[in-house]
Amino acid sequence: MRGIEAAFWGTLGKDAELKTSRNGNPYVNMGLAVITGEADDGKQVTTWVQVTCFGEAAQKIAARAKKGDRVYCEGTLTQTQWNDRSTGEVKRGLNVTAWKCERIGNIGRAREKRELGEAPAGAMPNAAGGRLPASYCAGPAEPRRRSSADGFDFDRGDPLPF
Repeated sequence: MRGIEAAFWGTLGKDAELKTSRNGNPYVNMGLAVITGEADDGKQVTTWVQVTCFGEAAQKIAARAKKGDRVYCEGTLTQTQWNDRSTGEVKRGLNVTAWKCERIGNIGRAREKRELGEAPAGAMPNAAGGRLPASYCAGPAEPRRRSSADGFDFDRGDPLPF
């Protein structure tokens, strides 16, 4: 059993910095601001989560992620507790040891450029004048058949009925 598993996205508080452990393994510690709701006054409630990832995931995220980027993480969630030196209060925080960290900051930016007619060269296959041919946009020629035997889709192996 791995403990409590978490999957979430947050905004990176500062640039991800690659470090090396005593054993020579690469790792990254980073703080993510996760919006967890809205207060009564309409302001967003933010929770800071400290994320640590190791190995290849750490190298990839350190090479690409900058302050303000959105980062998607999956990992094991733990809670830590400490005494604040200045006030003496007991504080708590959330930590995630991540096995997957991906930068998602660019999602939707290519779409904005297409809408403005500024599509970069090679961004769309067979694009003529910034528009895709109708055959590319038409979708599959025949709709997918679904099976209704106990809600199981035999084509995809999907146990969900929708």
